[in-house]
Amino acid sequence: MIRLCSIFLFICLGLTSPSIAKQVCDNPVFGVSAIEIDKRASTASEAQTQAMEDAQTVAFAQVLDRLLISELPASLDLDAQNFIELVHIQTETSLPGRYLAEIDICFSPKMIRGLFADYQLSWAEVVSPPVLMVPVFASPAGVRAWQKDQPWLMAWQEAISEHDGLVNLVQLKPTLANERQLQAERFYRADEALLAKAARRAKAEQILLIRAQQNFDSNRPTLNIRADLHHRDGRLILSMMQRELDISSNLSDTQQSVIYSEIIETIINQVNNAWRASNARTTEFANKIIVHLSFDDLEEWVGLRQSIEETKAVIALDLLSLSTNKAVLSLELAGSADSLRYGLAPVGLEFVMQDGVGYIKSAPSETGSGQE
Repeated sequence: MIRLCSIFLFICLGLTSPSIAKQVCDNPVFGVSAIEIDKRASTASEAQTQAMEDAQTVAFAQVLDRLLISELPASLDLDAQNFIELVHIQTETSLPGRYLAEIDICFSPKMIRGLFADYQLSWAEVVSPPVLMVPVFASPAGVRAWQKDQPWLMAWQEAISEHDGLVNLVQLKPTLANERQLQAERFYRADEALLAKAARRAKAEQILLIRAQQNFDSNRPTLNIRADLHHRDGRLILSMMQRELDISSNLSDTQQSVIYSEIIETIINQVNNAWRASNARTTEFANKIIVHLSFDDLEEWVGLRQSIEETKAVIALDLLSLSTNKAVLSLELAGSADSLRYGLAPVGLEFVMQDGVGYIKSAPSETGSGQE
């Protein structure tokens, strides 16, 4: 039996930080992809067996950490192998006393949901629409948003690349075109037009603007941090963090890196927790809604039903009634009604409530939304 708290196996195995299994698993949030294994033992066969067992344990712990809002009982021991649906080996090499591989692991959504139900836990499993992260650093030397060697910006790039939560964090590449067209100074002023332009370029629904200002104007050097969440049109939604830190002008690179990492981890955790809380599932609430759908002919009905069923926010669809141009559906959702709205948007549909009744209909086109 395997105790799930042993996350330090990454260090022992030499595993890279895996990510959501985007291509192999039917439901990617219940999987982990591109796990790199390098295990030694007395024989290659023994190394392979140990490596697979350890990788499954680590991947299972990662999936549970990604999904769970509640905590599993501290004394609970679980065998990760009992929840596995698929192990896909991308590459493997066996050497005397050594096994190397890159694998993907998919866990059974049904069995994991059953585990959560058995212990009356709450969880979330819907991936958010893209959230554009825009870190900016201001100092007496100027405002920076695109420099590849700036420590604050580099720390964010690394954190986003390693992120494994349900929030889909994205960042624009530090290209010369972006530096010229999306000026750091305007980001620092939270210019709504520029934020909207950046969101369109990243195809993001929201922007998280994180501004760090280094201040040496007094005898007490400070680093002022502010994190604000904006709508894709640039409007401020809410302020997530405002913090002032005492810093020393002679901080070592290591000390500076630790400070930045702690701040970044706090901000990303806030975003993750807020998304999971708003899309929570529990055993008491089945997340089912009734929706009405109109269409012109049978061909359109088949296409609409397929689009709705393929939406990641929809776990199951039941047809309650069907006529020549109308249908009533019962949808079991993996999250909130907002997750359904986000899921339908890419296929040109929208979910609306009118007088207490839910409808799915064609979304109005956004005139000029693609213009820069």
